[in-house]
Amino acid sequence: MKAIDLERELARHSESTIRAIESRRIDLAKRRLAAYPRFARAFLEAAAERGVVFSDESAPSVSILDWPTPLQIADYAKRGAMAAVSTQNSELLSEGAYLPAHFLELSVTHGDFLFYTEMSRLYPRILSLAYESPTPAANQQMMDLSWSPLSNFCRYRLVPLLRDSALEEASSYVSQTIGVFSDLMDVAMNHSDPETFSVLGREMDRLFETLATHRLTNDVLRDLIPYERNERLQVWFESGAWSMYSRVMAEGTPAPSPSEREVVEESQIDRFFNEAAQRFHTLGDLSRAYFQSLYRHSRGALWRRWVRESLADGRPRRDVFDQLRNRFYCLAGLRLVMAGKSDPISANREARFRKEAIESVLSEMRQSPERWMKFLPAFETADLSENSPMTLEWATERFSQLYDAAIRQWDSLREEQILEASMDPSRKESFRRDCSEAWQHNAWFLSLFHQYGQMRNEQAEPDAKYAVIHSLVPKEAFIADQGTMFVALGQSAGVRLAGEVTEDLMADLEAACAKLERARIETVAAEVLPWSYGMNHPVVILVGRLDVQEAFLARSEFESSWSEPNPEFSDGAYIGRLGKAPVFQVFNDNIDKVLVVDLAKVGALIHFRPPDHEYNGLRIRVDAINRDDAEELSSKYPDLKPESSSSDSNSVGGQEEVIRWLRLQADVSVAVKLEFEDLPSDAGVVIPVVPTQS
Repeated sequence: MKAIDLERELARHSESTIRAIESRRIDLAKRRLAAYPRFARAFLEAAAERGVVFSDESAPSVSILDWPTPLQIADYAKRGAMAAVSTQNSELLSEGAYLPAHFLELSVTHGDFLFYTEMSRLYPRILSLAYESPTPAANQQMMDLSWSPLSNFCRYRLVPLLRDSALEEASSYVSQTIGVFSDLMDVAMNHSDPETFSVLGREMDRLFETLATHRLTNDVLRDLIPYERNERLQVWFESGAWSMYSRVMAEGTPAPSPSEREVVEESQIDRFFNEAAQRFHTLGDLSRAYFQSLYRHSRGALWRRWVRESLADGRPRRDVFDQLRNRFYCLAGLRLVMAGKSDPISANREARFRKEAIESVLSEMRQSPERWMKFLPAFETADLSENSPMTLEWATERFSQLYDAAIRQWDSLREEQILEASMDPSRKESFRRDCSEAWQHNAWFLSLFHQYGQMRNEQAEPDAKYAVIHSLVPKEAFIADQGTMFVALGQSAGVRLAGEVTEDLMADLEAACAKLERARIETVAAEVLPWSYGMNHPVVILVGRLDVQEAFLARSEFESSWSEPNPEFSDGAYIGRLGKAPVFQVFNDNIDKVLVVDLAKVGALIHFRPPDHEYNGLRIRVDAINRDDAEELSSKYPDLKPESSSSDSNSVGGQEEVIRWLRLQADVSVAVKLEFEDLPSDAGVVIPVVPTQS
């Protein structure tokens, strides 16, 4: 059958299905609704023959332009299901609510996620429709059917079907199903219905309680059970944080845009909060959910709406979203501390980065405890006298101590990983590349000689001396780990080398120049002109503050670099031309002077390329520091120690601290060897500049 004929037949079937539903021809409507899963099965079998499988990753990106048939089948099936549910006829309502479950089973048996994703979204829509129903009986039936078909499918069909699935596939179905319950709970929150919210949460917690009894392979079962548990706790954390959003809205700041004002009634906020908070029995569980929420995208709609939530000016406020997570985390954590739970908070790399935000929330709670009493049952019933240990001050301090312990634990674990890890060649290569690029861009002195054909490359001797910059860089920067990022290390080294080498070469060049009498700022440009006109290849170098540059910019003979259509020099030091001489600016807050040099008299600038560790003419070494190296460095440089250390480096403990710190560093050296072939005594002149007399 041609595609256009198939589309026409699907449309006709949909029209007749809707007519049967609207006319209450119940048996015909049931038969027509039952046909949709058969259409889907036929498509999936045909697609499988062509090697097409809609994976968890590919399903959300399927376009109706690429694959119209499956999306049309799903769309027509959803229309029919919602039409049946909307009749509020008991039989049709049940038929419509169970239709998605038939698709879900079909999807799992064919390893398909497209129909699973599309059809499972119906259940939150059914619950939303239930809140609009004026009929109490139909309302209750719709509420029950918004989750029971999915719950029954999961408990009695999905779990057995996962028996032969790989962990990745099984995890995706688990996550998708829990995500639908997240959306259902979100609908209940939006309608300030804590009773339904509680029922949905209880059912979500029971969805996969039979995993261990269905004989999944041990490897899959070992990983799937904690994964499913973490997914559920993530939903509870999201829900609790959303109740904090409602709290913020109830306080009036910040105000959301009118179209997004989906908040819980103020009188119900604490009920939703308590329902979510009581699901966390340990600080470890709570902290894992918190840290996971910082870098994880939930399958449910809740956090997607957070992302697009905006203020009246339409600008996203992620800082507000972070505040909600921080508030729920701290309040739920304080509840556990007040209940006597002091288990360790799970170590996580994010803990240190979030420390300031957590302390800010705890400080806010200490300053205005009355705002938070309703969220802390133990606080309401505690003896709040000065002698009572159960005070908010005590609880926040204890929570802060446990949080700090998690930071220390993570630092210790991370340090051990760094000490044992080998440095990643690709990261070392990235450092060398960035360093070389920054060097080339900032070593304008070399480009000047290169432009005039006065650069020469030679091979350096093995024992040659170089201009070197040494630095200790965290070894972590050179370890393959997606969770770490060190910005501009290579660029910084290249810029520093270029600055130091240029300064040294200019000092050599200045020593070969005659020193003239001082000139005032406003007259120095006029004094430079005669000298430049008398040279074959004049170059003017300004050393000083912007005042000197402005004196040149004011001359009619000066042409700024930005006015040149094709500047001869593209680096940042070049500012334009005075007559025929290119002018370069080197900033210095302490000395004002002008060099006028005839490059025709200066011999070649020789670049000696290193025989080892060579990278575009630089010698770049990045080496790990072992214990022997660390002991040697600490003996050679007794004042070398981490800035945060307060230990005496001469004591045994202090010495070990320094050695351990050094082993966490990488020894980085960047070197270059440049020399003038010849510097005659009449290479040019130096004109000191004095400020204008006021």
